[in-house]
Amino acid sequence: MPYARGPYSQHSSLPSPDVTTIPVARKLNFATKRYELDANGNYVAMNATAQRVMLALSFGAPNAPRFLTAQDMEKRRQQINTALVGLVAEGAIEVTSVAVWRSKAGEGKERVKFINKSTGLGESVSRP
Repeated sequence: MPYARGPYSQHSSLPSPDVTTIPVARKLNFATKRYELDANGNYVAMNATAQRVMLALSFGAPNAPRFLTAQDMEKRRQQINTALVGLVAEGAIEVTSVAVWRSKAGEGKERVKFINKSTGLGESVSRP
């Protein structure tokens, strides 16, 4: 019997694919854009969902302008929320807050607080 006529010809009868899981994740340093190493030269581990949030921020909301005005900070919040839409829609995270602020002249900081749905714990990711 051809595949198109068998039980799998009915797409509704197919099981939905599993959400991609990452067994081990490496801690990424936003400032250097490199994975962090411990004293022995081994990679530092981090939660896979937190790493996915960091990568979504890195690619979905690239670096902020050097000098942040109030309008720029609001635009950054919107960019960050847009970058995280995929993870929220997938059900991997629930964003609780997005903060953008100036720590000193010419230097902005960002922090995303979220609930990791796989563990149920609150976590945060910050970047300079």
